[in-house]
Amino acid sequence: MTSEILKKWRMSWEVELKWKPRRVLMLLHKRAAQPHLECLKNIHLKFLPPNTTSLVHPVYTQILKNVKVLYLGKFVNYILEVN
Repeated sequence: MTSEILKKWRMSWEVELKWKPRRVLMLLHKRAAQPHLECLKNIHLKFLPPNTTSLVHPVYTQILKNVKVLYLGKFVNYILEVN
């Protein structure tokens, strides 16, 4: 993902969150493609220190597992409601 695409996405999400009482914390790996935007008010960016991927990977794995289980449950409910 290029830095320009990421910047546009964050700015559009910021506009969406402006109308909702939400604040978001985004944990990101520090890379050149991820510019730090000071103009964000509802999205707080925190960059992970270098060489922490191996420490954070189990957390990502569990989050993805939970999302898949929730999605599958919603999909099964949708199929049962349609039929």
